Amino acid sequence: MFKGWYNFNFTGGLLLGLSAWSDVYTYFFYDLIGSFILNIVGITYFLIILLVLYSKKKNIRIFEAKKIKSKGFSLIELLIVISIIGILTSMIMPTFNSARKKARETRALLDFKSIQTSLEMYATEYGDYPPDADRDIPPGLEEYLQPGIWPDAAWPGSIFDWDNWIDPVTHKKIQQISVRFCPLGGGIETCQFPDEDWAENFDTSSAVYFCISGVCRSHINKPIDHPGYCINCIE
Repeated sequence: MFKGWYNFNFTGGLLLGLSAWSDVYTYFFYDLIGSFILNIVGITYFLIILLVLYSKKKNIRIFEAKKIKSKGFSLIELLIVISIIGILTSMIMPTFNSARKKARETRALLDFKSIQTSLEMYATEYGDYPPDADRDIPPGLEEYLQPGIWPDAAWPGSIFDWDNWIDPVTHKKIQQISVRFCPLGGGIETCQFPDEDWAENFDTSSAVYFCISGVCRSHINKPIDHPGYCINCIE
């Protein structure tokens, strides 16, 4: 069945081998260069495989290894190796994905605590927490914040939001550090929600939040049980 397959040179083997790792590229570099470029890379590798198969049918020996003493790899050998790599990749990818989600939540908690420390330092200096700031650094807090913490939060497309509200029912203060996933004034199609179970029912008013005082919630104009995720609340 495979009679006539020829040995590949280094370039041909390298290109075919790289195509097996397209899922790995997507996992590690999706946030960095975006899905469009990665899709182009994947299509390119696929076209290379088609080119090799077409050249075999037309008896055009593209990427053929020169006849030297060392024996190259045949196409069937390369395809078997690629298949094994693909299977192993699909097995370990869920573990990588779970680890990445855990790492983001851990980073978010550390950032929340660092911002809380900055707020405490501010309150010690000025006698109270800074006023509410919608998607912006509260005035005067910059000098207490560690570099790089504001405005970007742990999840891609998310930003910090300082909430200093008055509870409409109890008239007591609600103070929390929130992470929001939707730009101001945008519809839900503009939101970038995390791929997490707790974000399944999120909408434009939802948030991940770190409660400092009061009855914290996703949004002051929404009920307490509105979809959201409190990262430090006790169940």
